[in-house]
Amino acid sequence: MASVRPTPFIASARDGTRLLIRAVAPERKERFAEALAGLSERSRYLRFAQPLQRFTEDQLHYLTEIDYHDHMAWAAVALDAPGAPGVAVARYIRRQDDARSAEVAVAVIDAYQGRGIGPLLLGALAETAIANGIERFEGDILAHNETMLRVARRMGVTVIEVADGVVHFEAPLPLVQAAAVEAAQAGALPVSR
Repeated sequence: MASVRPTPFIASARDGTRLLIRAVAPERKERFAEALAGLSERSRYLRFAQPLQRFTEDQLHYLTEIDYHDHMAWAAVALDAPGAPGVAVARYIRRQDDARSAEVAVAVIDAYQGRGIGPLLLGALAETAIANGIERFEGDILAHNETMLRVARRMGVTVIEVADGVVHFEAPLPLVQAAAVEAAQAGALPVSR
C-alpha cells in the first residue's frame, strides 16, 4: 500500500544545528549515495554488518523507492552546512509476517553523531509508524556497538535474544515516542512542523 509522501519539517539538533527532516525520495538517490562517504569504515560496518564501500544500483533503488506506509524513511539534512548535506537517516520496514511490527534502522554520519539526531529521527519515524498501524519496532544491533545499544535502551528497547554477537530487540512505539520527547527536552527540539 502506498501513501502520500509526508511533509518535511525543520528541527534542531541538541547543539542547535538546524535540520531539514524530509522523507527519503527516489529523486535523491545521488545525495543518498554521497552520504555513505560520511560514515567511517567502522560506522559502515556497525550499521550494515559488512565493509560496504558503495551502494549498488539495486541497493539505492531499495533504499530510496519507498511507499511511505510499509517502508518509510526520514532523512536529516544539515541546513547551514555547505551544500546542505544529508547527515542521518532512520527507516522502518513493516514485517510481512506481522503487520504490527517493523524492522528499524538508523545511521548518522560520523561528524554529526552525539547531537541527538538519531533519537529525533526515531521519534518522527515512530509517529509515522503509529499512523500507519505499526505498534513496535524491532531489529538487530551488533553486540559490540555500544553507542547504538545505549540509544536503543533510551528508546525503550527490550532485548529478545543475543546470539552470534547480535542483539535482537523490540521496542513498543509509545516508549520510543516518550524517549524522543525526553531527548527533545534535552535540546533536540523540533522547531517547525
